Amino acid sequence: SIDPSGDLCRCGNRGCLELYASFNRPLEQIARVTGRRVTMDDVIRMAEQGDVGALRMIEDTAEMAGRGLGMIGSVLNPPLIIIGGRMALAGDILLTPLIAAYERHTLIKARDVAPDRRTRIIIGKHTENDVLLGAVGLVLSHYGRLQ
Repeated sequence: SIDPSGDLCRCGNRGCLELYASFNRPLEQIARVTGRRVTMDDVIRMAEQGDVGALRMIEDTAEMAGRGLGMIGSVLNPPLIIIGGRMALAGDILLTPLIAAYERHTLIKARDVAPDRRTRIIIGKHTENDVLLGAVGLVLSHYGRLQ
């Protein structure tokens, strides 16, 4: 949890990072205000066309994701963070502000670490099936090749 007094999450806790660093909540808010369902693809398309509201939604989400990842980076200093899922489909529109937010919120600043030791943040290559591919990778690494 990044905000113990925050909103109730579907997992039962309050203020979970997922509430603030995913597009689910903003998409629900847009639907409530406009009365029409807007998809992530719609928001990305609008942002690519320069829609200020769509860009702001992506930047706000990137800020919260960067803040949460910055906390993790301060503790673990991972060599690589891969952004996946539907969120990753926003590409550089998401990645640029996310990296900036990560740098602001991590205690391990890029300027203080040799370039080859810095945490890199990238967009995954298989954004639609990242979780499934990760699960398959775990099985294969644990049990070896499946026959």
